[in-house]
Amino acid sequence: MPWYLYLAFKQLFPTGRAASFFAWISIIGVALGVAILIVFASVMNGLGDRIRSKVSETFGHAHVFTGSIIYDYEELLTTLRGHPEVIAATPYTTGMLMMQYGNRPAFPKIMGLNPWEENQVVPLEDYIIQGGLEEFDDQRVVVSMGVAQQLKVSIGDLINLYSPLMLEQLKRDEVPLPMELTVCGIFESGFNDVDNNTIIVTRRTMQELYGLEDGIHGIMLLIDDPDNVFQFARGLEQELGGNFQTLTWMEANENLLFLLQFEKTIMLFLLFVILIIAGFCISAILIVTALQKTREIGLLHAMGGRTRQLAAIFCLDGMLVSMGGCVVGTVLAFALIGSRGALIKGMLYATGQGDAFTEHYPLPITDLPVSYEAGDFALIFLFCLFIGGVAGLYPAWRAARMKPSDAIRAE
Repeated sequence: MPWYLYLAFKQLFPTGRAASFFAWISIIGVALGVAILIVFASVMNGLGDRIRSKVSETFGHAHVFTGSIIYDYEELLTTLRGHPEVIAATPYTTGMLMMQYGNRPAFPKIMGLNPWEENQVVPLEDYIIQGGLEEFDDQRVVVSMGVAQQLKVSIGDLINLYSPLMLEQLKRDEVPLPMELTVCGIFESGFNDVDNNTIIVTRRTMQELYGLEDGIHGIMLLIDDPDNVFQFARGLEQELGGNFQTLTWMEANENLLFLLQFEKTIMLFLLFVILIIAGFCISAILIVTALQKTREIGLLHAMGGRTRQLAAIFCLDGMLVSMGGCVVGTVLAFALIGSRGALIKGMLYATGQGDAFTEHYPLPITDLPVSYEAGDFALIFLFCLFIGGVAGLYPAWRAARMKPSDAIRAE
């Protein structure tokens, strides 16, 4: 071991004695910053993964459409279901309409699906929280939790649907009659865009509302390799030819995915300031150490120690403190993440916000998602070591520029 590395280590952890108070203060400061960064990055990753999972579940991995109504789609559906990379394919119709219950109107998005058919992409049955799909038919409707709360409807209530087709009837001086359906189920998928403003009817009901005859708007797909969905979609477009287009779930939700990544990046950047503050703390302590060790530095100079070797002692001290902070901070982060349920309960109890949290975050408190990414750990550790090294530069420069005679005579 080089002598300057040995001295750097012994300066922080003297033989036969506990580590210096200043060393522990520096390590704890770095550890707190590392722990906060790891906890935040892991929770953000977990929330992002859950949102992406819910988006892909409710949208499917890709849609095939032409921009107009698709008739005689059975051959296309058979081709898609026979594709080696396709797990499931579901025809769908979609649109907007007016929904009314009593004197309360709403304008939800409507989808036409037949959940009893095989090869379903959207696991609607898994999302049902009230009622069920046993009686779901052309005279019934399944509404999202947001729509149910907005209109105050419950299972068995009759609601009226007004489609854009009725505008054409008004132009012909006809009296349009709303379609009356019975609510048979209420669902919640976990994706707010769907849960706040969506209702589901059978495909035949949707075709009647929009005058589609036997047509559909597209086919949603579930594939075996979601990470390769872009390449799959582009290849499928070339394979199908004609007017067929594809839209992946990532393209359809590009703004949401960008905001998720942007939010994480900005927050990590702001939290890195904590490590910079810890770096100033390390630098201040090393400066004090350099002043206290002035005579020892002079002796090392006189004994032949080179300038860069003396400077290396203080830079290595800063990096050793950072390494110790990384280890302690990682252990602390895993402890905080492991007890996140109890911590959240304690904070909610202290602030009295338990009911509000449960209303806006329906999943169990202990189910707060967490996901670890090696890239986040590497970035945090490397930045921490960099800050530690930089923190030792000024003390190192101060020690290196001392003249041996002046240092030895220093009081």
